[in-house]
Amino acid sequence: MKKILLVKILILFFLFALRYDCYAGKAGTYYTIHGASYQKLGNAINNVNELKALGYESYYKKVNIPGKGVWYRVYIGRYAGRDEALKVAKKLEASRAVDAFTLQEYVSQGPAGMSSTAGSKRMTSDSSAAPSKFKRKGDNKSAKTDILKDKDSSRPRQDINVAEKSKNGSKGQKASKSGDAAGTAGESVQTAQSAPAQSEKAPLPLADKSAPEGGPYETAMRNFDAGRYEQALDALKELNRQKLDPERKEKVLIRLADCYYYLGEKGSYRQFLTAVDYYKDILGRYPDPREGNAIVYYRLAKSYENLKFYYEALGAFESLVLKYPDSPYLQEATFKVGMMLRETRRFGKALEKLSAYLKKFPDGKFARVAAFSIGDCYYQLRQKDNAEAWYGYVQKKWPPFGNIPFEGIPKDAIRNFGNHTFQMRRYADAVDVFSFYMSLYPGDEHNRNALYGMASSYAELNQFNAAVKLFGLLIERYPETKEAKEAVFVMANIGVTNPGMKFPIYMAGIGNYSDPLKTYDSLLAKFPVGNFAEKVLYQKGLALETYGKNKEAFDTYVQLLKRFPQSTYQDESRRNLARNLTLLINKYYEAGDTVAVADLYFRVFVAGFIKDGDPDALWKIGMSLKKIGLYEEAAVVLNTVARTPRDTQEESRLLLVLADLDRLRGKNNDAEEKLLALLKRPAKDIEGLRNVKMMLADIYCRKKLYEKAIPLYAEALGSGGEVIEGAARDYLNYAIALKEKNMLAPAVANYQMAIKDYTRNQQKHSPDIAADAYLGLGDSFYQEKKYQEGLPMYLQLFAVARGEQNYKWWSLYHVGQGYTKLNNAQMAESTFNQLKEGGKEGFWEKVSDYWRQDDTWHEKNIRPLK
Repeated sequence: MKKILLVKILILFFLFALRYDCYAGKAGTYYTIHGASYQKLGNAINNVNELKALGYESYYKKVNIPGKGVWYRVYIGRYAGRDEALKVAKKLEASRAVDAFTLQEYVSQGPAGMSSTAGSKRMTSDSSAAPSKFKRKGDNKSAKTDILKDKDSSRPRQDINVAEKSKNGSKGQKASKSGDAAGTAGESVQTAQSAPAQSEKAPLPLADKSAPEGGPYETAMRNFDAGRYEQALDALKELNRQKLDPERKEKVLIRLADCYYYLGEKGSYRQFLTAVDYYKDILGRYPDPREGNAIVYYRLAKSYENLKFYYEALGAFESLVLKYPDSPYLQEATFKVGMMLRETRRFGKALEKLSAYLKKFPDGKFARVAAFSIGDCYYQLRQKDNAEAWYGYVQKKWPPFGNIPFEGIPKDAIRNFGNHTFQMRRYADAVDVFSFYMSLYPGDEHNRNALYGMASSYAELNQFNAAVKLFGLLIERYPETKEAKEAVFVMANIGVTNPGMKFPIYMAGIGNYSDPLKTYDSLLAKFPVGNFAEKVLYQKGLALETYGKNKEAFDTYVQLLKRFPQSTYQDESRRNLARNLTLLINKYYEAGDTVAVADLYFRVFVAGFIKDGDPDALWKIGMSLKKIGLYEEAAVVLNTVARTPRDTQEESRLLLVLADLDRLRGKNNDAEEKLLALLKRPAKDIEGLRNVKMMLADIYCRKKLYEKAIPLYAEALGSGGEVIEGAARDYLNYAIALKEKNMLAPAVANYQMAIKDYTRNQQKHSPDIAADAYLGLGDSFYQEKKYQEGLPMYLQLFAVARGEQNYKWWSLYHVGQGYTKLNNAQMAESTFNQLKEGGKEGFWEKVSDYWRQDDTWHEKNIRPLK
């Protein structure tokens, strides 16, 4: 490892030595290019990084200039010869990588990377520097921009001020060399609409009659007046480097600024940045008030506007209005103040300023655009009525407006107008606006918005064929955009509501129309959260309803409410859920699927998605819950139903069910109270009067109040005759009450009625009914000592018990008793032995032995006495 480390160190040392030799030149001399100076370290670092990105070695150096403070100088390369350095510098200047440079000659006293200015020989200036570059809002501002002269003591010569002219003046920020304003402001540059009128140049005539014919000054002015701004610039730069009298100096600076301004208007947008720097420099050198500064403010503001630096443009226009109210630019500047406020989204202030402009210039050059922009501001503030009023005012005052290109109207304001007409449901007008926008700006990035608005307008006009085609075009041209996503969604919706239209199979997105449900699922998989997912789920529910898939629609609405409890579609989803719930309840209830009905209840009501439902649906839910034994839940639902006004018969029926639920839950007193209240009503109002009496009789039986139960059973079941179908349980209970009161004959009759109904409708009754009836019959016959009649009843009990152990042992026990009483000792013995062998833990053996002993004693001692 040590050997490897040593080899690496030797290699690095060798490479460093080579690099030093390359830069050192003869006698340790090398040249470097001084390209810029900054007061902010961050700006120097940015410039170094820009140069490195262009392939040039670059670095910065911190210097302290007496009287001016700390500066950071940016240097490019280290070259062995002056000619080589000059060649690179000229190349950098030609490509605008630097605006000015000086060459500096150094004698190194150590490694190149450790060079010192001590012993520096000479620095030469080969080009003039432009004034400071533009700086965006947020940097420290100064009303005056100075061109700095560096008098660094480390330099032996003092005549090199051009080399130290800051690229930013007091702001210390260098503009992008690429010509793209994004290098400075992070924004794209707006296209210039037209070259300025010749009259704009008039306020500052620069002709100098004293200048010699054909001199550099006159040549520069002739080129400028002829629109040859590049040629004019060369001469003006040369003049700017010379010593000029103050008046001519001012004129040269203004024309320099104007050259960059007009070049910017011709499409060289980066030139606006330099124009800004010159205009700011002029205002700094020649402070207000001053003749000619009005046009400087005007062109400064226009340069900012073209660069889309709207905050800075606003400031310049406001200064022009405030300081030069008599200038020919006042009207436009007043209008532009409002427009810049609009561009910076201060719509309330924009309304104020644009309204003030219209008040002052009601028929001014910019009145139509100002009025339309007021409408746009109201649209942005979501005041639709006010926006509609102003849009209408514009169209009424300037009738051709609707038929001409929206001349002078900002692009986004046209789009907003299209959106406004769509929101106001003037869909045909919206189609016209969006169509015009796309024809006016065919390559604009916002055409996707216009195309979506146009397609949506056709959809609202029920021109679905055109709408689907435009949505398909949108998906094809602008995939993976928000508008394309919405287009996919709307195409699916149209496929649900208007199926069957014919389109080419190769058309983009046609599958979204032809298979909406698949499209919804695909969108939900791709966008599972957010407002869009809510919207898709809701539309999927509607589609499923349209297709008659109510269960799937129900599940979709439940999913929507569960996943998005605060959904904007909450109210609609609840209503739709309730509608599908009612349909499903009716379907399941009629089919007798009470479990499915109960499941719907728990998924919707218990989850809290629906608080109140259709009374009829709630009734069916309550009865289903009751049938499957969920008595508490059934009572909750049916008590909700009871709060809804109903006719007398329905109310009686509901009260009876509630009483039955009380009985089933062991609340006999509550049940009795309800039933007695029902019996006080006229018989015609009680649909289930027999059931009322029967239920009340059952309650009295539970309370062992048989004397109250028997007459109610008698009234409900009659005194005999034809058996009431399905009343086996009621006959059994009636018989038990009679037997308890020792009314054995009617008890036997009702036991037999219970057995008869059970035999006819076994599928409706539990086997316990028959077993209890045979047991009751046997007991009744034995109680009357009719053993011959009773014994077969116990044998039948043994048959119907179907292996139920409790009934089995009781039947054997009573059969043994019967054989004993009938003096059939052999059968009695056989029966008791069978009981002893199977009886659990000897219980029945003990019981049977005890009874036989008791019966023997009784026969010996009691019967003779009788």
